[in-house]
Amino acid sequence: MAQDYFGQLDFTLLCRLWKEHKELFQMVDFKDGKHAILKVNFNERQQPDEHGNTHYLQAACKKADRKEGVNYYIGNSFKPSQSNSQSSSAAPEKAAETVNDNDLPF
Repeated sequence: MAQDYFGQLDFTLLCRLWKEHKELFQMVDFKDGKHAILKVNFNERQQPDEHGNTHYLQAACKKADRKEGVNYYIGNSFKPSQSNSQSSSAAPEKAAETVNDNDLPF
């Protein structure tokens, strides 16, 4: 089963990349017009940081094409979200409480 992650994307850095390094973006035609697409890498950290973040998001760029002084990291605070199995197992219990409750309108 695939793991879901929760995190933050630094929109300010993303906009700075768009403004200063448009070569990283690809313009793609969609039905509703052109969209700017940025390919990204979602990488696992060697060790979780002090906040438990295990992954980071980076604009995809070959090491040979990287420029000095450009911050390619657009998100560094990603960690596994709560397991779907935990939330789905809690939901049926709550539903069962509601069904057994005598406050039903009929």
